Amino acid sequence: MAVLRDLLDGARRGRGGAVVVRGEPGIGKSALLDETARRAAGLRVNRGWGSVAEAALPFAGLQPLLRDALDRVGELPASEAAALRDALAPAAAHGADHRLVATAVLALWTAASADRGLVLLIDDAHWLDGESARALAFAARRIGRAPVAVVFAADDTFAAPGLPVLRLARLARADAARVLREHAGDLPGDRHDHYLELADGNPLALIELPEAFEPDPPGRLKRGQAHRAYLERIRRLPDATRHALACLAAEGTGDPGTALRALRTLGLSLDELAPAEQASLVEVAPGAITFRHPLIRAAAYKDAPIGRRLAVRRVLAGVVDDAARRSWHLCAATAGPDESVAAELDRAARDAERKGDLAAASIAYERAARLTPAARQRGHRLTAAARTALACGRTERAKELAGTAAPLTDLPPDLADLAEVRAVIEAEQGSLSAAARVRVAGAAHRGSGERTAGMLLDAAYDAFSGGHRDILTDIAHRLDGLGPAGASAAAWVADALALLRGDPAPRPAGFPGLIAVGRASDAPDGVRLLAAQTALHIGADEALYGLIRPLVDRCAPTVHRPRVLRLYGKVQLSRGALPDAQATLAEALRAADEAGQHRQAAYARGTLALLAAVRGDADACERVTRDAPGDMGPILDNWRASSLALVELAGRRHARALERLDDVVTGPARHLTAAVLPDHVEAAVCLGRTSAAQESFARFTAYARHGGQPWALAVLARCRALLDPEHAHGHFAEAVRLHRAAGRPLERARTDLLYGEWLRRASKRAEARCPLRSAWEAFDRLGARLWAERAAAELRATGESLDRRDPGPDPLARLTAQEAHVVRLAATGATNRDIAAQLSLSHRTVGYHLYKAFPKLGVTSRMELQRLGLPPDRP
Repeated sequence: MAVLRDLLDGARRGRGGAVVVRGEPGIGKSALLDETARRAAGLRVNRGWGSVAEAALPFAGLQPLLRDALDRVGELPASEAAALRDALAPAAAHGADHRLVATAVLALWTAASADRGLVLLIDDAHWLDGESARALAFAARRIGRAPVAVVFAADDTFAAPGLPVLRLARLARADAARVLREHAGDLPGDRHDHYLELADGNPLALIELPEAFEPDPPGRLKRGQAHRAYLERIRRLPDATRHALACLAAEGTGDPGTALRALRTLGLSLDELAPAEQASLVEVAPGAITFRHPLIRAAAYKDAPIGRRLAVRRVLAGVVDDAARRSWHLCAATAGPDESVAAELDRAARDAERKGDLAAASIAYERAARLTPAARQRGHRLTAAARTALACGRTERAKELAGTAAPLTDLPPDLADLAEVRAVIEAEQGSLSAAARVRVAGAAHRGSGERTAGMLLDAAYDAFSGGHRDILTDIAHRLDGLGPAGASAAAWVADALALLRGDPAPRPAGFPGLIAVGRASDAPDGVRLLAAQTALHIGADEALYGLIRPLVDRCAPTVHRPRVLRLYGKVQLSRGALPDAQATLAEALRAADEAGQHRQAAYARGTLALLAAVRGDADACERVTRDAPGDMGPILDNWRASSLALVELAGRRHARALERLDDVVTGPARHLTAAVLPDHVEAAVCLGRTSAAQESFARFTAYARHGGQPWALAVLARCRALLDPEHAHGHFAEAVRLHRAAGRPLERARTDLLYGEWLRRASKRAEARCPLRSAWEAFDRLGARLWAERAAAELRATGESLDRRDPGPDPLARLTAQEAHVVRLAATGATNRDIAAQLSLSHRTVGYHLYKAFPKLGVTSRMELQRLGLPPDRP
């Protein structure tokens, strides 16, 4: 849509363009044309199409695309008008002058677009008659400056040399799962995964497979339209060919060696596939044998009788080289419980888990459980399936599997694992208190003191985040006698309880201790992530960056991905890298929504609201914090209020800011609101509410001393200056000095602004100019519009002009957030596929972002990009 939007924008600005959208059947070409038509507001839209029935009729495809211009044929040169009339006549001849017809088409398009731009959408262009196709492609290549946008949707047989091509890839698994859920959300987990595998990312297949094979209430099978058409074509083939297709469909990989071995065992050969190849159902090449569409594969397999399917699976199990695939085929060939096959699937699952393929491991454990005769062992394997499903981010499936496993097992490790699964789901979709209590109960089954302490520490984090002192106190008692790990966890709990009471110790041991443990090179990812959360709570930005950056580098789609990306986006925001933060947080939100992690989605939305507030966009603050699922509304209410208060402060609307912040700093989550306490102080002081300001100042003083972070100490000095105007000069000077060793450029700019305003009011105009200019330039670089306007007004009031000094602007400021993200990675030498894997994009999307970014940066190649000297990924 980005490509097509640019095409539409070009037509609106008087620039013509054309593109061929290519892809296999069902990939979404027609859907893109529909969306393009919907977005073409203000433009005239004409739609045409190719038709099998008219493919032999010369120029049959032209008339719909000239509908609004046929009354202007008389304005054409006589030769062109005559050629076009002949072409559009009912008995059009193949001998018409194609060049004159094409030139006439171009002239009519140009005339029709004179009053407003023209959009021409041609679907199934590969079925256009040859004469129309050549004329339309000729005209599309020569549009030039006419405000005409032409989009052809076609397969690879459509010849359009010289026109740009937009090739549609199949959906990534996560996006495919979303499509399947939208159209068949109540599928059992095993069938859901089976259809994902069969569809292989083709949208039409994802929609039609459940329609085709899910039984109606009477037990009758439905048939999707495309599936039914493929089924009819398959049934016209010889029986031996259908047998071979069933074998190929069951094999799944298209490996010719495996297929040939299986066919020979069945008494068949590759020759049996010739009729299917001639019918355009399969493609046989030296390196692969593939179905032309996932629905063809599904139809070929389902068309085979059950006995034939089982026989094919048994043969494949005997000829494949890979142990995991052998177990899949054995499973499919087994009609009832069979421990030997279940054990083989279990081994395949454990092997996949060791390799880090958690999705495959979960499916294998689940299939093994289905074939397991003994209830306890079945419960054990279902527990493993739930654990690995959760680990790879399949939250809803993990919840189902855990519920099935619970009554079947009484093994302590399984009970502990099920508690972990239920706790994560409670934390993300329910309540933090319930999550903490589930973990506390499950910790009793963990065995060793170290593992029990680890689980109790996770429970303590949930309890602390929810503000539940009673649960934390209980956990503190349970940690006694659990050795060094228990003592370390107990120190963390002591700090958490102190924060909840509002009386943190001057130099606590627990929080810094866990941060140090998390920074060790051999720290598990779970410990590192908990340490990162702890660093966030005390404002330790550098520690947070050091903890979270390695997790970003290796953050595949797992249960931790939304939290890791959200924390990384928070670091980027704190450091002033707003475009990077926008891209990271948007990805965190998408990952959280896909994984069903409502709490992480709420936190990502809240951080996006804060980013919007920095930019002065109150509407975006409101928009991004709407529609919270479950009980996440109060979380987003706090974020919304805090963010909108920042916008109010930028505009000096102190009463409205204070009104929004009063509930935040006194509410149930007050122990998590330290970052907004300085805003509360500023608003209260400016309104003369000294007592309210003093209370928040006391709390922020404890927070700043607790964490010992330079930025917090600098902001503390700023607050002291607001509360002590008699000695404000010294306090502001101390704040400026402390900011030099700190990050958080927004806070430094706010200090400079308040300092400059105080100096100007003290009639020290010349002295005020330096901090005010520093504030203005910093706000301008950050894109903090309202703050920059306020600083500019103050600077002008000192008599200073606003001529820009050259701050050495970041060339990436010319790019969109996603373009900047892609360019930074490309500058390190990463390939498009490397970048795509890291950002969860397709490699074609990465290429498109680079294509858009290069002209903005004044470069034409990656080598030139690297010469720009861009810093590495800027957090």
